[in-house]
Amino acid sequence: MFITLLKKEILDYLVSIRFLVLTALCVLLIPLSLYVNFETYRRWSADYNEQLKIESSMEGHGSRGYHGVRQPSPLSVFANGIETSLPKDFSLDDKQISFGIPRSYGDPIYEIFGRIDFLFVVQTVLSLVALLFAFDSVSGEKELGTLKLTLANPVPRHQVLLGKFVGGMIILGAPLLLSFALGLAVLTVSGYPLFQSGVAGGVLWIFGLAVAYVAVFFLAGLLVSTLTHQSKTALILLMFVWVVLVLGAPRLSIMAAKVIRPVDDDSVVLLRSRLLTDTIEKEKGNALKSLYFEKAKQKGLSNGQLMFDRGDPEFVRRRFEIAGPFETRLRAEVARLEEDQQRRKQAQLNLAHNLSRVSPASILSYLMTDLADTGDYMKVKFLDAVRSHYASMDRLVFSKSYSDSISDGNSGWGFNGDLPGSGVPKSKDLPVFSLSFPRRADTIAASIPDLGLLIGYAALLFAGATVAFLKYDVR
Repeated sequence: MFITLLKKEILDYLVSIRFLVLTALCVLLIPLSLYVNFETYRRWSADYNEQLKIESSMEGHGSRGYHGVRQPSPLSVFANGIETSLPKDFSLDDKQISFGIPRSYGDPIYEIFGRIDFLFVVQTVLSLVALLFAFDSVSGEKELGTLKLTLANPVPRHQVLLGKFVGGMIILGAPLLLSFALGLAVLTVSGYPLFQSGVAGGVLWIFGLAVAYVAVFFLAGLLVSTLTHQSKTALILLMFVWVVLVLGAPRLSIMAAKVIRPVDDDSVVLLRSRLLTDTIEKEKGNALKSLYFEKAKQKGLSNGQLMFDRGDPEFVRRRFEIAGPFETRLRAEVARLEEDQQRRKQAQLNLAHNLSRVSPASILSYLMTDLADTGDYMKVKFLDAVRSHYASMDRLVFSKSYSDSISDGNSGWGFNGDLPGSGVPKSKDLPVFSLSFPRRADTIAASIPDLGLLIGYAALLFAGATVAFLKYDVR
């Protein structure tokens, strides 16, 4: 009997205009979005390789280790995520890390209207289509009188509901699978590294998440249809639900988090860091002034001439004794400022994430971008790698160099270089920044809570629809 019910549901959907619209949307949007995003990825990869060549050619000029470039993710073709907003490179000096521009910089059209990727198509378009497929699955049949005829047969109600769900998912899944396979074929022919290590597995996970997400919205439509007796009422309610869950909750959660846990803008923190640096450097210069003027007097230099005497061990020792506490204090306070800012931003981000998880659309974004190596998991990994690289350069280079600014109120002098006998490595021996994409198992392990939430939403919706349908009045 279940097979008969399943065939009925599939045939009903097949002959409807909704199936043709769904197929047209999938075949048009999914392959096209994948191809356009692959062309963008190809351009990003070319830029990345060109930057690497430039960095390599500059190593002979002593710049090795002072710059780093972030590799674009191949899976960004499916979910752009933070790939368009995260800095593509950075540079270091003895005082700070300076991040470069994001990869989307210079694309004004995309900055205004945003990009269409597979994540957007599934999250926004297919979720709406799923609701349009399910809104009249029960209430609509009641209005037509076919539901009463079906239940007049000796068939359990839960089997009727299950047939509607399975039949609906087959109809929704077929065009999705077809268009996804067509998109992969287009990518492969175009040169996409589908069989590169980790890429194929990530693609399968992304497709599985898309199916699960569509199932959640189809079940939401099924639940509302079992709670109403008129299909137009169900449709109005579901449009409200879609706006709240897909358009409202993800954005409102960010606004709420900014109100509840306000964080200063990075530019403000940068200004504070520069002001702190200038203040401490000025204090250090005032403390070193007498030492430099004393050395100038010993050397018989004319008025207005100062020098850093590398050949005088006593001068170097005294300079280090005077400047050391200021430099240690500067590093500690700048690090404290940056760590406090990162801690506050992370707390705000965590709050926004937790608030937005009321929506399956937010959960899909977190899951799919993390699996595509374009989510917060990759962002944290990148920033941690940059800080680790800076710590290595600080230990090998910056902590063994000096930079003094001396002023007598009318004139100023600047001195910088490596401290004598400090053992600064040669440029060719300095570390090169490296960042690898996380292992798929690590990403999945980090995504387990969100996976559980998405599955939990589906289970709750199906249970609610089942309970409501068991009590449904078909008269």
